[in-house]
Amino acid sequence: MTGTTVHKPETTSGLRRRLVLAALLSGTFMLLLDTTIVNLALPPITADLGAGESALQWIVSGYALAYGLFLLPAGWLGDRIGHKSVLILGLSVFTVASLLCGVANGSGELIAWRVVQGVAAGAVNPSILAFIRLLYSNSERGRAFAAYGTVAGAATSLGPILGGLLIDWDVAGLSWRPIFLANLPVGIAAVAAVALLAPRTETTARRFDVPGLLLVTAAMFALTFPLTQGREIGWPVWTFVTLAAAPVLLLVFTRWQLFLIRRGRDPLVDVRLFARRSFAAGVGLIMAFFAGFIALMFAVSLYLQLGIGFSTLEAGLTMMPFAIGTGLGSVLGNTVIAPRLGRGVLHLGTAIVCVGIGGLEAVLGFATVPPNAGWLLGPFLVAGIGCGMIIGPNANIVLSDVPNNVAGIASGTLSTSQRLGTALGVAAIGVVLFTSLDGSTAPGDYTHATMIAVACSLGAMVLTGILAFLLPGRKSA
Repeated sequence: MTGTTVHKPETTSGLRRRLVLAALLSGTFMLLLDTTIVNLALPPITADLGAGESALQWIVSGYALAYGLFLLPAGWLGDRIGHKSVLILGLSVFTVASLLCGVANGSGELIAWRVVQGVAAGAVNPSILAFIRLLYSNSERGRAFAAYGTVAGAATSLGPILGGLLIDWDVAGLSWRPIFLANLPVGIAAVAAVALLAPRTETTARRFDVPGLLLVTAAMFALTFPLTQGREIGWPVWTFVTLAAAPVLLLVFTRWQLFLIRRGRDPLVDVRLFARRSFAAGVGLIMAFFAGFIALMFAVSLYLQLGIGFSTLEAGLTMMPFAIGTGLGSVLGNTVIAPRLGRGVLHLGTAIVCVGIGGLEAVLGFATVPPNAGWLLGPFLVAGIGCGMIIGPNANIVLSDVPNNVAGIASGTLSTSQRLGTALGVAAIGVVLFTSLDGSTAPGDYTHATMIAVACSLGAMVLTGILAFLLPGRKSA
């Protein structure tokens, strides 16, 4: 270890710890809010910047893909230069990138800065968790991590609502731009608090697996790029070749990770974890869940505004029950149901989600066009309750079944799978939605296309429930 100063929990004052935790949670809220806040901004971005269908997908998935991929080297970076330095640098880059997103003059420029945002978010997230472990003793961490989980869930769920409000207010005539510019005061305050109050942490020199990162990045790009661009460019042969290359690249990546492990070097991902049925199923489950979840949000956000003419505020308020339901489901799932049912909470959660999505499908299929907004509130509430029961309990069940010496890398892999599931969900649902629309903007055609997209989301949730059967059956702690 090369040292800088290491502060134990007991050497950091209570007030100082609370202020640092507030800064960390503010940063968490900002990073995860930007995963979903952009959904309701897509129509005004289209009108303002002339963004095409694939550009809309990249605005969402580019952030999620960069976020997920950079989670992999982030732990190494924190060990190498110190978690405090990573937080200051990452939050600063994220804040500047938010400013540049807010003043972007073209869709390509906006996508580029969204990717930079994602890289910064991926770098920061593990250091936030590391600092919570540093600041609090074993007996105190539970409450701190509970606060982190609550903030993370609230940020993801409230994104569409806050985005709708900011756009509807049309602050200074800026339309969609304040959804990014609002990050500036939060980011500046968080950077200042971390710089002034956060303790310095140990650093250590570890070799970083550059080839591994390049291989997994190439594999994910080979999977998402053709799906996102293929329809607009007429599906040339190279798009299918690229898709076929994705699993080959993942196989090469796996072989390379095993080679590093045999040589006693640090892998990017300990792929031996996937030999554990519970871990492999848990990663697949959370990827399927996030793919279905973000696909639903993406399709419905466009439907409400472009399909049936809701304002951003009306669309946000229509989706508000989902956020309320997610918060309620999270509390019930984590504190009441999971301790009694173990993995059964995942079966119950996915069943409730499927009922909610099925109700949404029924409203779209049988109601008038456009449907009465009131008919959408119940399905959104039910689907939100089910979603809230899945994320936390899945992580708890999966991580409790891995050895302590690989818990950190297992947790990072699980977090990465959430973001990659988001990116793949947007890419896949874009193909389904925009192919079904085939350029039409008629309300009836938009309703039909959205029904197909919602059915795909429902399929992803059914897969989520099936994969839950492969997790350990004992009750979670």
